[in-house]
Amino acid sequence: GPNNQVHGPTFTAGTDAPGTYTYTLSAQAPCSSVSSTLTMSVVQAANAGTDDQVSFCENAAIIDPGSWLSGADAGGTWTDPTGASFTTIDPATATSGDHTYTVIGTAPCPNDQAVISVSVGTLPDAGSDSTLDLCPDAPAQALFTLLGTDAQAGGAWSGPGGVFGGTFQPGVDAPGSYTYTVTGVGGCAGELASASVDVSVRTAPDPTISIATLAGCAPLQVQFDVASTGTISSAVWAFGDGGTATTTGQVWHVFNSGGSFDVSVLVTDAYGCTGYTDIPDAVLVSTGPDASFSATPARVSVLAPTFNVVHEEETDVLYEWTLDGSVIPGGGSFSWTIAPALVGEYAICLVATDTLGCTNELCSEIVVDDVLTVFVPNAFTPDANGLNEVFLPSVIGVDPTMYDLYVFDRWGNEVFHTQDHQEGWNGAMGNSGEILPQDVYIWRLKARDQFTTERQELFGTITLVK
Repeated sequence: GPNNQVHGPTFTAGTDAPGTYTYTLSAQAPCSSVSSTLTMSVVQAANAGTDDQVSFCENAAIIDPGSWLSGADAGGTWTDPTGASFTTIDPATATSGDHTYTVIGTAPCPNDQAVISVSVGTLPDAGSDSTLDLCPDAPAQALFTLLGTDAQAGGAWSGPGGVFGGTFQPGVDAPGSYTYTVTGVGGCAGELASASVDVSVRTAPDPTISIATLAGCAPLQVQFDVASTGTISSAVWAFGDGGTATTTGQVWHVFNSGGSFDVSVLVTDAYGCTGYTDIPDAVLVSTGPDASFSATPARVSVLAPTFNVVHEEETDVLYEWTLDGSVIPGGGSFSWTIAPALVGEYAICLVATDTLGCTNELCSEIVVDDVLTVFVPNAFTPDANGLNEVFLPSVIGVDPTMYDLYVFDRWGNEVFHTQDHQEGWNGAMGNSGEILPQDVYIWRLKARDQFTTERQELFGTITLVK
């Protein structure tokens, strides 16, 4: 070999020196030895570098991919995962995947490639800033939903009080700015993104009820009004008697029943915030005091025109008794005698007035009846002179359905009978024919009292004079 070095029959590239190698075949005399030469040359193998993995953030500066290789031959070509050639990488448009560097080998050496697995990191996204207005009685609100659909989960919240769980609860959490922060990963590790939600809690409306009339008699019409901080958009009234209203200004309500009624109103302002107030026993409505009583007996006679009144009086109530419109003294239970006692109907009335001026009136009827009274003449003259022609008893207070008048002669023979208290005897037999002889006749009268049903039977004589 080179430098007359003895060399074996095998050439190893990389360890044996290039040059001329001579192969000699020695012969025995008289033959001559023969030899041949072989020139060996070694071509440098292509070197594309070592496979590797790299990651970077999408906001990084333009990258020279050669910086990813160490000891690689220059002059190679780069291709991205799509097979497109490139010389530099713009992280904003780069694609994750295998990026290949190829160096063309000199024959007989093959080409060489290095594969760099690229991961392009996405910047963290905390979403967009937002605002939130809440009413004091609003339910708890998750703030993450206000950041928009691009906001990445897994971030951390902070607020006026420090670390915050992400759900704002009015009345517990302080109003203010709440910040959501997301930390980047992979090639974007160390990158931060944040968005804020400014939370404000509005002042609830504070309604005040004004009432024009606090007490009165049923049916009582009352005017109500409500005033409040802010602008009232709606109002719901409850009047304690089952009645309601939805008027924002003045409202009228009629109380038809008696009692003490609570009044309340729920108002809503322009932002949907509500306020409530109520007034217990706000309106007192009276249906008037009890004016009931009993008056007995309901029927009296002209001979005993006294009746009794039973009534229970209440305190703080004014009572006035009248009999047929004339005021009479009375209080509690009492007796009263009608004077003068004339037959007819009398109205005994009580008007009861309470401290609110509410009244009730009750009237009861007392009937003064006549008593059965009979007046019977002792003679009559049926002589056609127009005077005293008929024997007719005068009866007062008789039941016309229970009346019988009989007339008999001295021998007991019936000469007249009637059941009509207005029909008299004209002196003839059965009121027909000739006038009977002058004589003393016997009469019998049976009658029933029209008012008491008491029966009477009377006897007497009547003289027929000619």
